[in-house]
Amino acid sequence: MSSPAHRTALAVTLVRVRTIRLLVTLGAVSLFAGSAPAQARSVKATCRIVPRAKCAGADLRKAKLSGKDLTGANLSGANLTGVSLNGATLTRATLTSAKMAGAKLVGANLASAKFGGANLTRADLSMATMTGAGFSRADLTGATLSSGNLAGADLSMAKLPGTTLSFAVATGANLSGANLTSANLFSASLVKANMSGADLTAADLGFASLAQANLTGANLARASLFSTNLNGATITGAKFVGASWFSAVCPDGSVTFPGGSAWSCIKD
Repeated sequence: MSSPAHRTALAVTLVRVRTIRLLVTLGAVSLFAGSAPAQARSVKATCRIVPRAKCAGADLRKAKLSGKDLTGANLSGANLTGVSLNGATLTRATLTSAKMAGAKLVGANLASAKFGGANLTRADLSMATMTGAGFSRADLTGATLSSGNLAGADLSMAKLPGTTLSFAVATGANLSGANLTSANLFSASLVKANMSGADLTAADLGFASLAQANLTGANLARASLFSTNLNGATITGAKFVGASWFSAVCPDGSVTFPGGSAWSCIKD
């Protein structure tokens, strides 16, 4: 039979073993539980609001970004829902797949920025500089781009239904396959723009210039072409069912006077 001293030593040893096992278990749990916050802290630490910022996937919904310089920043996948970026500089920035619904970018410089696949529904980009910017497959449903400069921008396959582009300059822009149903393009400049296959059903193109634009296969059913300039435009295969041609300039330079026929504009 063991002595009392031996039994006491054995009990102490068992307590120590159990304590060590418990500490090891707690350490492992802490390690795994702490990995996600550690990653979040890492993103937060590297996401400083400076040129060439590394903010991919960051949650910036509470950030104050009006007037900030984010030239060349990586904001791909970032959450900028409802954020104000008025007057900000985002030239050559990457915002692919970013969440920007309701964001305000009035007067912002977005030249050569990449917005491919981004959600910009109801965003306000009025008076913004978007020359050479990439919006391919971006969702701009209900967005405002009035008086913006989109010269040379890529909006191919973009969603633009109900979007306001009045007085915008989109010279040489690529809008091929874009959805522009019921869009407001009043007095917009779309000279030499590629709008092949675009859906312009019920769009307002009053006083807009589509001179030398490519409208091959585009759908302009029920579109308003009030005093629209189509001089030199390519309209092969385009659909104009129910479109209004009030005083429009046809591709051949002829004018459809009030009450006149649009036959000269759509003949082969």
